Amino acid sequence: MKKLALALCFVAGTANAASSLKQICTDYTKYLGHVYGFAVSEDESMRKLLLADMKRLNLSEAMVQKEMYKATTDDAAKMYYAKFLNPDLNDTNRAAFNQMITYCEAGPDMMIPSWPVLVAKGKVRKEDAGKSINTYIQSDEFMNSRGMRHQKVEGTLESRARGNGVSPDQPIEYSSPTN
Repeated sequence: MKKLALALCFVAGTANAASSLKQICTDYTKYLGHVYGFAVSEDESMRKLLLADMKRLNLSEAMVQKEMYKATTDDAAKMYYAKFLNPDLNDTNRAAFNQMITYCEAGPDMMIPSWPVLVAKGKVRKEDAGKSINTYIQSDEFMNSRGMRHQKVEGTLESRARGNGVSPDQPIEYSSPTN
């Protein structure tokens, strides 16, 4: 019985080895907060969190150095990364944290520098592995999102050029400026 339980635990552990896109994006957003925390304080606990993030997200040292440089020089990064460090502090931090996760889910290939490595190593669920910014832009979710135009725009320039009452089959006659 113990062997069966051990085997089931092993199978369950390998089945859950791949993470969902939401979990990976949440981890990545937390990582950005840890980058800011370590860049500002150089605290040992922040360093340990950063090393754990590097391992979990398969980030190279160069990738982390690039983010640390951004966290210390870019004003927008300073502002947002600080919010990612402590998202539960207030509603503003939580909203920024959630918005970053949404951006990451829309285009993980653009947001997470190690995305191809995570996919190749099987750390991403199969249904999420094909997510990219291009597939999102071409999706119905994006096309039907708030703020998108929902009107037929084909042929409007041609009909304006023809004027009212002219059929599309009739050629457009232009007057020359010398007449």
